[in-house]
This record gives sequence, C-alpha cells and structure tokens, in this order.
Amino acid sequence: MTMLAPGSADAFARPYVISWNLTYRCNLACEHCYLDAGGKPAIDTPAFADRSELDTEACFRVVDEIAAFAPDGLLILTGGEPLLRRDIVEIIRYAAARELWVVVGTNGVKIPENLAAILKREGVRGLSLSLDALDEGRHDAFRRVTGAFRNTVEGAKILARADLLFIVQTTVGRHNAGELAAIA
Repeated sequence: MTMLAPGSADAFARPYVISWNLTYRCNLACEHCYLDAGGKPAIDTPAFADRSELDTEACFRVVDEIAAFAPDGLLILTGGEPLLRRDIVEIIRYAAARELWVVVGTNGVKIPENLAAILKREGVRGLSLSLDALDEGRHDAFRRVTGAFRNTVEGAKILARADLLFIVQTTVGRHNAGELAAIA
C-alpha cells in the first residue's frame, strides 16, 4: 500500500477503505442486520423491495472504478453473506489483480478447508468473522440459527490452519455486555 506522510494534505484526499455489500442473501437471520438480509425481508418498504444483485461483469466494472478512484485501497466484500455468491472467487481474483487489498466480511459459518485455501490463493488478505457471545446458545439465539456459533468457531480454526488472517467482530448488547473482555 502506498503510504503518505502523516499530516500531509494528500493523506485524506482519497478513500482508503471501501465496504461493498455484494448481496442481500444470508444464511443467518440476525435481528440487528442493517440490510435486512436473508430470505424474506422483515421490512416491507420500497427501500428494501429491490433485492437484486449486480452480475459478475457489472461487479468487475465497479472494481475497475474503485481501483481507479482508490488505488491500493482496502476493499471489504460483505453483504449479507458474500460467500453465498457463486462468483465471489471471480470477484476476489479480479479485485486482487487490480492491486486492491481484498478482505471478506463474513459470518464465518460456511468456510470449509478447500474454500480457505482458494481464498488465500486468489488474493484475500483477511476476513472478519461474527461472534457475539462465548455461550453457544446466546450466540445462536442472537443470530437466530442453531449451530452458528459452532460453525463460526470451526471457520476460525480453518482460517488459522490456512494461515489466513481474521478478526472477530462483535455486536454489543445485553446478551454479551458482561463478557466483552473475554470475547476479545
């Protein structure tokens, strides 16, 4: 990444982090989801009516625009659950070839060994996983899917074995406010 001197007028002349919600699809049903992602929208308003996605070629055009506007930028591919897109590896490969720092924001429940290896090979620099409690039942209740905790923890182990960096993201609420230090 190109580094600019702190305090330089150019240091803030362009964005460094771009977060792109690629899809509304999701395999969880989190009440706090800002996209109202998942199978059926819980919010019935025109703002949430269009659940369509850009096709692969349109995504490539957006990547080209991002790379032109923010060379060496950090591109977070997220959603919904971006790993549910059939073309996610193509999008990752394309963005990495344009020298963007590609990371994936995922809930972490669908990361088998072969996918971790592919993500690393195709240029993913890191991932973020969602973990909202250390108790399996509380995490699963918050995410509204049984097994989410177990699958996310297993996803973290797989990423560690693949030597892929990841962070844990936590949504703070009554269900976990007392265990933030332990989660960290």
